[in-house]
Amino acid sequence: MGQELKVFADRDNYPIVMHCIYGRDRTGTLTFVLKALLGVSENEIMKDYELSLLSSGAYTKRSAETCIVSMKNFADKLRRYQD
Repeated sequence: MGQELKVFADRDNYPIVMHCIYGRDRTGTLTFVLKALLGVSENEIMKDYELSLLSSGAYTKRSAETCIVSMKNFADKLRRYQD
């Protein structure tokens, strides 16, 4: 993920198009981090991330619960890092 963040940090790379089928694994996590760095509220980031679980290819009850818990844990780690 560090390499991807370097790409976004360099204005010479803009505009950047980022896409994914489901938007929750690598792409979703990168988007989660970028939004956090840009100051988007945690609540808005979580709501946006949870939308990726509505895709017909992405959703199962177990995957939804696992992803939400994983991202909440990730958010907790980011918060601790800020302190």
